[in-house]
Amino acid sequence: LIDLFRDAVDVPITAIGGAGSLEDISALVERFSIIGAGAGDIFVFKGKFKAVLITYPTKEEKAKIWAHKKNI
Repeated sequence: LIDLFRDAVDVPITAIGGAGSLEDISALVERFSIIGAGAGDIFVFKGKFKAVLITYPTKEEKAKIWAHKKNI
């Protein structure tokens, strides 16, 4: 779907939704050479008592996602 939009418009696009893991975000960044990605639910954990814990990627995980950008 992102391919269709990129081919149809000449403006920057933002794709949000559908990421189930950091690997999904990494694949999006690598394939489309984008500078940002939106995500939500993959950072939220709803535990046994319906408590919400927000988790974030470590510096190392973020660096791995964006590492290929240095070669562009």
